[in-house]
Amino acid sequence: FWYSDDDVSAVMSVLEQAHYQKDRYVVLIAGAQFDVRFYKQYGKALNSFCLRHKYPVVAIGAEADQEITEVNLKDLSCPYINLCGKTSLPQTAALLANAKIALGAETAGAHIAAAVKTPHVILLGGGHFGRFMPYSAYTSAVSLPLQCFACNWRCQFDQCYCVTDIAHEALTLALEETHQEILDLPRLFVQGRDYRRDSEPLVTWSMEETYKHLNLDMVRLIPLNNKNQ
Repeated sequence: FWYSDDDVSAVMSVLEQAHYQKDRYVVLIAGAQFDVRFYKQYGKALNSFCLRHKYPVVAIGAEADQEITEVNLKDLSCPYINLCGKTSLPQTAALLANAKIALGAETAGAHIAAAVKTPHVILLGGGHFGRFMPYSAYTSAVSLPLQCFACNWRCQFDQCYCVTDIAHEALTLALEETHQEILDLPRLFVQGRDYRRDSEPLVTWSMEETYKHLNLDMVRLIPLNNKNQ
């Protein structure tokens, strides 16, 4: 991914003012193309991870991502800065290239993280499940397999449970494993049926949906159950 030395200098200057170090911060990508894909617990997922490893957080995105980003940042008790709307695309790439790890939605920032080979954990909802990600060994996706997958984000419910019912603890587990090592294939952490979810009486948990939409030779499936915690 193309970015210049000037782009690196610009973002490093901002980070140095906040006393952040290269390869010692986590990037948050909370924005998404559609509001139905917004997730409000990235901050909870990040907080214990960042406190354990003593990482600050840098939030990135467009100006329009400010509100959902602030919703997530309020759950952090570690240092953070919000750069939504304040960086160019090449500067965003430079920020991601120099980060330890990233967390967020399946969006442009995640594709940039893959391009610059920065480990990242994404929340992979069911609307376009398996169509765009994961494809990089640097990607770990967390998903809740539901029978309503592949709806093209035309959700039949009052909320997208494939997003809102993802447990923040599942994202934290994925962060820890991805932080520890990069495998030869992308990882898909599959949230088990024993996690509490609001959608349980409405839509069935279905591992078949995961198998149906993925080439299983191209991804490492990792089941997540409450006993993992």
